[in-house]
Amino acid sequence: MSRKTVVYTLVALFISSAGSLLQAAEGWITDYEAAKKQAAKEGKDILMDFTGSDWCGWCIRLKKEVFSQEAFKKQAPKHFVLLELDFPRAKKLEAKLKAQNEKLRGEFAIEGYPTIMLTDAGGKPYAKTGYQPGGPEKYITHLAEKRAAKTVRDESFAAAEKAKDDTEKAKLLDKALSMIEKTGGIPVLSVYGDVVARIIKLDSDNKAGLKNKYGARFALEDLNKKLQTGKYAEAIKGADAYLAEKGGEKEMKQKVAFLKARAMFMQSKGQDFKGTIAALEAARALAPETSIGKQIPNILKGLKAQVEKQAGENAPKPKKTTEKSE
Repeated sequence: MSRKTVVYTLVALFISSAGSLLQAAEGWITDYEAAKKQAAKEGKDILMDFTGSDWCGWCIRLKKEVFSQEAFKKQAPKHFVLLELDFPRAKKLEAKLKAQNEKLRGEFAIEGYPTIMLTDAGGKPYAKTGYQPGGPEKYITHLAEKRAAKTVRDESFAAAEKAKDDTEKAKLLDKALSMIEKTGGIPVLSVYGDVVARIIKLDSDNKAGLKNKYGARFALEDLNKKLQTGKYAEAIKGADAYLAEKGGEKEMKQKVAFLKARAMFMQSKGQDFKGTIAALEAARALAPETSIGKQIPNILKGLKAQVEKQAGENAPKPKKTTEKSE
């Protein structure tokens, strides 16, 4: 090896090392699998920052006000492996990194930036958040409050495994998911579908009311998907089947009835006013005091006005008569 080659090799190594040192100093990594391995090894969670680093105003503010501050750099790594998932517009990412970020954006159903997703070492999300004013200390406290959802989740899961009664197991699992949903803001049906299915099985006689609770939500989600994909007839049929069942929460039944009305209106291409009105009136009667129940009268008012207008346009017009002069 020539002296020139050795020099070039050493320069490359120094540059590479400098980059690694810089990344280590900042405390962020960009490789998801590496983040999971590090989190598992160190007994930490993962903080995922879905960001638009060179265009998203709130992302830039979050980095400036929180992530770049010494208080955050010192405290956050005690509990989290920090993973940056960037979606820049001017800056170009390596193809492999871009593909990874796009995949994770889909898997975690990211809709806006910045989204901060908190997961366990295996990548299972338990909370999400975003920009919060107040600086690094307040943000650290905010993250600690979110981490409480994971603590309840893990303790409840562990207690459920020890419980001998199926109903008690179901209640403990429900406690975990309720915390994840309420404090963490995570949609449990899609993220913890396996746990939900287990709850329904454990409470098969609906002794704890959990079979109906989650079964109804699954049904509503399925009907929503059919509505969004234009399967209006299937959505109406599914809604009718659910509404025909005995029992169940009135508020959930109202949501299904309201969805049915939407499906009827869409299926008719906005022409079936009478059928939609009847479906909406049935939905309102189930629970008039809910937010949906209070919205329905305004919708009905608009639909009934259209019916009257339509009736006026279709009414036979009187024939014009002319008098004959003698």
